Amino acid sequence: TDYLFSDMYSLFEDYNLSDLFLQSLEPFILNGKFRSFPFPKRIMEELIKVYEKKRKPEVLERALLFLDLSDCDLTQLGEICKMQKMYSAFIYIKTLKDDVDQDYMYIEPLMAMNSEFMKREFSEGIDLKL
Repeated sequence: TDYLFSDMYSLFEDYNLSDLFLQSLEPFILNGKFRSFPFPKRIMEELIKVYEKKRKPEVLERALLFLDLSDCDLTQLGEICKMQKMYSAFIYIKTLKDDVDQDYMYIEPLMAMNSEFMKREFSEGIDLKL
């Protein structure tokens, strides 16, 4: 993996093809091929940029669920997930953080999901009778 993410990636970068390189990783990531080792922080940052540019947060969210993110900035990833409403990945990342009070790690993402749900329900005029 060092060769793949250093030498190979640099070669693609030299020819302005880094987006192509990162997009070609998608099927391997989603099949769990990179789950057994920490995904490099620099590559993760570039992967986020690619999917933000393509406006495909749902693909990024699925990818995050299949990666070892131990080398990544979990606070930054959590903020990106919250902004992009990628709640499954947000909860996954919250479970990885050691500095979070374990009793409350799910409250923030669940509150965000509930808030988004309520906004959608009321903006669409759906009757929430019990």
